[in-house]
Amino acid sequence: YEAATSILTRGFPYVTTGLMINQPPLGFYTAALVFTTLGLSYLNGVGLVTAFGLGNIALVYALGTLLYGKKTGLVAAALFGFVPWHVYLSRIFLIDNQYLFFSLLFIVIGVLAIRGKSEKLVLASGVAFALAFLTKLFAIFSLIPLLLIVYLNRKEGAFKLTKKNILLFVIPSLVLQAIWFGVFANQKFWGF
Repeated sequence: YEAATSILTRGFPYVTTGLMINQPPLGFYTAALVFTTLGLSYLNGVGLVTAFGLGNIALVYALGTLLYGKKTGLVAAALFGFVPWHVYLSRIFLIDNQYLFFSLLFIVIGVLAIRGKSEKLVLASGVAFALAFLTKLFAIFSLIPLLLIVYLNRKEGAFKLTKKNILLFVIPSLVLQAIWFGVFANQKFWGF
């Protein structure tokens, strides 16, 4: 809460211990936008987190449906919606639900890209991953299920993991990280 509210007054996510340069900023700036729009209130922050939590349930449904069918998607979403940890994280002001939302979104778009052999969807998945990675660095571990899906769909005529596809996926993350850590957070990213 302190990091998000300091964006409104100082422009950066400061906390009592200083500038939170080691934490990617998107979650804090998203909350600051909600505070600017709806007013500075802890409940408005929790409302944002709850909205992302509901989005997570929808994305679990979408992913389950894409991979195994509508019934599985519905059961997966229902089970996920009642997991105590998800309910808890959807009712407190943390950035975890935002990170999970963007992670699930990039996996869903990635599955669509693999199924449709679409470079545009590879780029869209890369952008969603870049947003997840700009919210929380743990998003890197969300690559494991997508890589597993790529591996399992490697049969002849299927999606090919080419250098171009890898670049389309990775470039958005590199650009956003370079902008935050190299320009705004002034972390001598460029060596000076």
